[in-house]
Amino acid sequence: MKAIKKILFPTDFSEIAGNALSVAGEIASKYGAELDLVSVVDPQIYAYAGYVSMLAPEDLLDGPRKAMDELQLPASCEGLTVQRDVIEGYIDEAVADYAKQNQSDLIVMSSHSRGMVARFFLGSVADRVMRSAPCPVLLLRGPDESKADAKHSLKEIKTILAPCDFSHASEQAFARACSLAKVYGANVHLVHALDIGSLKLIGVHFDELALEEASQRAQEHLGRIAAKAKSEGVELTLAVLQGDPSEALIDYAKRVQAQLCVMGNLRRGELGKIFLGSTTDSLARATHLPIWIEPVSEKTE
Repeated sequence: MKAIKKILFPTDFSEIAGNALSVAGEIASKYGAELDLVSVVDPQIYAYAGYVSMLAPEDLLDGPRKAMDELQLPASCEGLTVQRDVIEGYIDEAVADYAKQNQSDLIVMSSHSRGMVARFFLGSVADRVMRSAPCPVLLLRGPDESKADAKHSLKEIKTILAPCDFSHASEQAFARACSLAKVYGANVHLVHALDIGSLKLIGVHFDELALEEASQRAQEHLGRIAAKAKSEGVELTLAVLQGDPSEALIDYAKRVQAQLCVMGNLRRGELGKIFLGSTTDSLARATHLPIWIEPVSEKTE
């Protein structure tokens, strides 16, 4: 598993981004990593400003540059090597390109969480970054209006949730979860959800005995996946849930007070968006849980 030596943090200078920056600093401090702060000037705003050219006029760059220069770093960034940049481009493309060019090992980004604005951001920019980034993406949801003082902190992590659907992507995400657990001394919960409802829709029905057998097989499969990590001393909890995956994982995450969820994003175009866009989105919204998305290429035999 590649070490985390450089972290990229895109910011819009909002209060929500400020909290996420604090988390980025915590992770960078834990790993001794460098931190790159980036603000993206999106050409889509030029039309609203009355400009026809797709090249950013200097006066549109002046504001972000001034804000970047004056950005106060949180205490978690003390002692870190910090680079500040203002770049141009469509946000998702610019962030992904910057990460590639600067060999970023992790992107930490926030999402706003109020009404349709939240849905647009989480389902659009953040989703596209997660699917195109060359490195893992840690998505931090901003606090909702009813919990305006809620803030993330990953200075210490005790419980990591690793959902597993037995795919190559989820197994690679589990490997990342174990890598994080070794650094933080955390317990990794490797969890599979038996989606009984979906199976019934295609004509598969379970009686009590068959359900018990399916659960047992799933538990055994989890054990095989976890064997190597267990031999390396990673503290593990294995669990098989029943019901809608999103709802079951949300309930489980709350019950065990998970502080981080690590999931795999299999890069295969729109097909890969189905799981990422539903379960990940649901977890981020319903639990306020930081979501670590691990990019995984399709397995080749």
